[in-house]
Amino acid sequence: MRKDLRIFSILSFCLFCSVEEPSKDPWFDVFRPRKTESYFSFPGRYVPASKKRNVREEILRLIRNARFSADLWIYSFDDPEILQELKNAAGRGVTIRIVADPEKEYPAELTNLGFFRRWERSGLQHSKILIIDRQRVFLGSGNFTWYGLENDWNGYVEFDLFEKEAEDFYSFLE
Repeated sequence: MRKDLRIFSILSFCLFCSVEEPSKDPWFDVFRPRKTESYFSFPGRYVPASKKRNVREEILRLIRNARFSADLWIYSFDDPEILQELKNAAGRGVTIRIVADPEKEYPAELTNLGFFRRWERSGLQHSKILIIDRQRVFLGSGNFTWYGLENDWNGYVEFDLFEKEAEDFYSFLE
């Protein structure tokens, strides 16, 4: 039994060491830890500004750190700080893609930024999702609006998107 375990361990070690780029190996994700965080908006008259802004600050940080792409699925959007950070990212060469609800109005600066298209499937496009570099997902119940980020009770989750999951994730959202 111990010999079998030793052989299995050595073979497993060799398998993982032989892959030039571990992120391309589907077995690698089984053992890779997933970084997951949760955020909540805290409306209220007596809530400190830093606590009220925690969700917005995380969205801004993610966009600020984007290297290749920032993909958004939006329902409502009117936040000037997020818009400015998206414009800054586009100026750095980050590809901006936005999928929006077909019946909502959006700021012209947003619709002219990067690749903007309206949802073409049936039903309401009610997702509120930001994906950075096809690797980091931020999604939740709140809109990308000042009111949604600071004056509604909303919850959000942020997590790593493994490469093998990215295709499924994007095909579902498209």
